[in-house]
Order: sequence, then structure tokens, then C-alpha cells
Amino acid sequence: MGRPLRAPPTFAADRSPLAFADGRLVGAALALDLPETAEGYVEAVAVHRDYRHRGIARHLLRHTFHACRTAGLRACTLWTHSETGALDLYLKAGMTVRHSSTVLQKTLQ
Repeated sequence: MGRPLRAPPTFAADRSPLAFADGRLVGAALALDLPETAEGYVEAVAVHRDYRHRGIARHLLRHTFHACRTAGLRACTLWTHSETGALDLYLKAGMTVRHSSTVLQKTLQ
């Protein structure tokens, strides 16, 4: 939540909810409009560390999914890295794994 973001031309403001607590921005889900597909896309979900584990991210995702459905989109996708620890959140929000990748490494001596 600390770094500034610049909205890309495909930013979908109506599908990108914000969460506030005590007048302070504590979370956001940033969605993109991908007109070449019939899907919504979540570019980022972020919740300030002091407000995590309170259901804020799940609520933001629910809002984004609803906005995508209202816009006539058939699905909503996102990409996540396994080290973020957010996979369980996405699965609990009703998402399923569409694709997976594996990172390989060889230690060189």
C-alpha cells in the first residue's frame, strides 16, 4: 500500500473498490477492463498490514466480482505469486486455479 500507482488506460474505476477505516484508506482492489475478452481482471488487491485478517480483501474481491457480473462479464481472473500468501484468500473467495507455473533452479558450483 505504500508505493504510488499510475492508472493504466484500461483501469476500470467502477470495478475497483476502496476500503476506508477511520477516514484512512486501508485497502483497494484495482480492476482492469480487457475489452478483447469477456472477463474482468484484478490487477492488484492490497490491504494495509495493520488491517489484514479482518475480511477486507475478501469484501473488496466480492465487490469487484459483483461489478464485473453487473457489467455482463462472465468471469474475473487475476495472477498471483505463490509467495504472497494470498492463494487461500482467492480460493475462499470462490476462485479456482486456471493455470499454474513452476519455477526451477539449479545451484551452480
